Amino acid sequence: MTKPLSDQIRAQIHAQLAALERAGLPVADAVGMLRLPRGQDRVARVVRDLRRGQSLADAGASAGLFTPLETAVLRAAILAGSPAAAHERLGVSAAARARRIAQMQARLLMPLAVLAIALFVQPLPALISGSIGVGAYLWQSVGTLLLLAGCLAALQQVVKRHRDRSDGPGRGAIEQLLLRLPVIGDLLVRGQAQTFFENLALLLESGVPMFSALPVASATLNLRTLRARFDQLLPLMQGGASLSQAARTLDCLGNPAVIGMIATGEGSGTLAELLRRYAQGEGKLVSERQELLATWIPRIVYAVILAWMASSLIGGAGQMFSRRIE
Repeated sequence: MTKPLSDQIRAQIHAQLAALERAGLPVADAVGMLRLPRGQDRVARVVRDLRRGQSLADAGASAGLFTPLETAVLRAAILAGSPAAAHERLGVSAAARARRIAQMQARLLMPLAVLAIALFVQPLPALISGSIGVGAYLWQSVGTLLLLAGCLAALQQVVKRHRDRSDGPGRGAIEQLLLRLPVIGDLLVRGQAQTFFENLALLLESGVPMFSALPVASATLNLRTLRARFDQLLPLMQGGASLSQAARTLDCLGNPAVIGMIATGEGSGTLAELLRRYAQGEGKLVSERQELLATWIPRIVYAVILAWMASSLIGGAGQMFSRRIE
């Protein structure tokens, strides 16, 4: 399976395609003008398929240029005759996700840098006092740093392989554990629910029918435990329930107020618009809580590292002082 492009690259794709289409360029020429930092071979494949008569949505999906969500949105927008607005909405959404990920990574990189510095500082008093040699110092500092880097790389590979694998009891157990964690579990549920309703609104506004939009929006969720719960909405609605009635059966909505918003939208005929507004407000709340969590986690890490360094320095100074007395 082709690995999806990053949110940042997909944001560039949709922004460029929206501008080029509004400029009046044919779709094959517009795609051919894309210049990406990665995935240019996919662009060439899309251009080839477009010249063979495929639609942009189908060609982009087969080449791995678009995600299933983007494919569904673009397919409906192409049928409506104007995909430029869809490209703009998809580009804004992808750019927002890329920005949130970059902010989280920037906040969490500093504690790692402080930890790396601490690994070199912690055994320094023992080296100065003569308790350890240069080789032991390098082993305790550089060796520990390389060991931690190897563990992080291995963990990253395990997570990647686990994410790409089909459903299994191991994955479900890990997700259940994450969902039971204080603060983090609630944040994961609200974030996944917000993603579902944001993508559902995007699909409905683009003209995708409800029964087709529900499984596509559900498939965008990362936690398969929650995805299975949202998958229950479609059979309930096919059985005659409204979306608000079906949503009442779920315990993973994050914010129960969304049920009233859905009922109001269904009654007034503005479901997609109200879902979009709700998702925007909920997205801001989730982002604020994520930023708060990303602010406090480094502080806790700093406190632990400083306490560790202080105890090591005090212990090393005590050893040096006792040796001088002797």
